Amino acid sequence: MKPCKILIIEDDHGIREVFAKVLTLKGHDVSTANNGKEALDSLKGMDDAELPDCMLLDLMMPVMDGRTFLEHIEKEKRFSRIPILVTTALRGDSNTEALPLSPKILKKPLKLDTLLKEIEVIV
Repeated sequence: MKPCKILIIEDDHGIREVFAKVLTLKGHDVSTANNGKEALDSLKGMDDAELPDCMLLDLMMPVMDGRTFLEHIEKEKRFSRIPILVTTALRGDSNTEALPLSPKILKKPLKLDTLLKEIEVIV
């Protein structure tokens, strides 16, 4: 897998740290955000060369949830091209139907080898 820039948007500190550590050990440049608003603010402060190659996005978060974040990203052309993997503990397709940008959905608990394979596919 080629090294890439990954933005992890996850409110659960433990999950966020495990994902960041594993991806960093695999050679990726990892940044994190606690919620969608923090991630959106971070993206807006980046020039095009700094934008991540992909994002890992939790759906259920305080302040700005993943669905609302996707709605904002969809409206911003320079962000909407970034591939997104949604991670969620929600069960049932009705919870993830009609998400903006139709991201790939990964169900929690998530195996790290599955995460690494999915990142390799989208970047």
